[in-house]
Amino acid sequence: MTESRTVSISIKRRPEEVYEYLVDPANFPKWSVFIKEIRKEGSEWIATTPESTVRIRFTPRNEFRVLDHYVTVSPQPQVYVPMRVLASPENDSEVIFT
Repeated sequence: MTESRTVSISIKRRPEEVYEYLVDPANFPKWSVFIKEIRKEGSEWIATTPESTVRIRFTPRNEFRVLDHYVTVSPQPQVYVPMRVLASPENDSEVIFT
């Protein structure tokens, strides 16, 4: 059985603003503790982490603020990473990452 953990963070910005920032993979090194550098290669992104280089494939831009992505660390299998930007009752954002 694969173990998972979900983390979330509240951001005092409108969900649309947060999504627009996060949907651009070039911004990942600015907020991710794992991604140090990232560049596009074909339909995938190649990211440098402290441990290795990984391939990332992102879901297309969408109206639901879904930011799911698939990470491949060779030779291990691909890992599916669900990620969402949700609206809070105050119209701030909650980012959920599993």
